Amino acid sequence: MKVCIVGAGSVGAVIGGKLAATGHDVALIARGAHLAALREKGLALVDHVDRHSGTYRLAASDEPGDFGVQDLVVIGLKAHAIGAMLPRMRPLVGRDTVVVPAINGLPWWYFYKEGGPLDGARVRALDPDGTMFESLDCAHLLGCVVHIAAEVRA
Repeated sequence: MKVCIVGAGSVGAVIGGKLAATGHDVALIARGAHLAALREKGLALVDHVDRHSGTYRLAASDEPGDFGVQDLVVIGLKAHAIGAMLPRMRPLVGRDTVVVPAINGLPWWYFYKEGGPLDGARVRALDPDGTMFESLDCAHLLGCVVHIAAEVRA
């Protein structure tokens, strides 16, 4: 399975490392010094749960368009950074791509197909100008709750 982790910080790196350890083709989106370290040293995963510890040499870039359409895209960004990244993620998302926002807080798509009186309502505090809704078809989304302890070490 082709997987792109958008935001390869602590949570994204753990998810990406474990997927790589189990045989998936994983690419990472990062920036700055973190991107440079991933390119130079690889992703070092210390896994105290499933024994997938190791260093994984994965493709890494700050440009989502470098990787083409993916089977799975995991968003590992802080909620406040997602709005600016979603339009840049379009090259990753094809007809059958699943997008999993592994994010903190209430998601911008919370009421999408909710089925009740708030069905389709938009939470303006999360997406004031509608950019997030316009950038990604919510039909691609699969909700996620993240409960892990993880950190990035230099």
